[in-house]
Amino acid sequence: MVLYTRDEKVDMLLIYGECRKNAVAARNLYADREHNNDSEEKFIIAEETEINVLALVEADKTVSLRQIASELNISHKSVSRNLHKHKYKSFKYHRHQHLYEDDAGRRMEYCNWILRNNVLPNNNFLRKILFSDESRFTNFGMFNQ
Repeated sequence: MVLYTRDEKVDMLLIYGECRKNAVAARNLYADREHNNDSEEKFIIAEETEINVLALVEADKTVSLRQIASELNISHKSVSRNLHKHKYKSFKYHRHQHLYEDDAGRRMEYCNWILRNNVLPNNNFLRKILFSDESRFTNFGMFNQ
């Protein structure tokens, strides 16, 4: 029976978490790292992981923590810690409407149309329009996303 030090056991548990509780992958990764208590080697591995995480984020700003973790075979907590260390903040990506070059002219055309149609006598056209900053309407109500 092999006796492990406390630090080696901690390393095993951390690697097990990085491998998403896959015992075979954790065993292989632990063997690949050759835990000989060489702190410089551990630092290089951690630095390489950080660089890979940052590269994935720079390549696609909308990538999720779990997607990065899955691609690099590490835990999403490790990804989160690395990003936090480098002053990145996690967020949920929301799509918004984009403005195009011809939008300004079309908005002016729409405003002129409203002014022409509302100037007529006894026309309450503007009172019939619901102005809202809500992004989604359904038959059952309004939902803000």
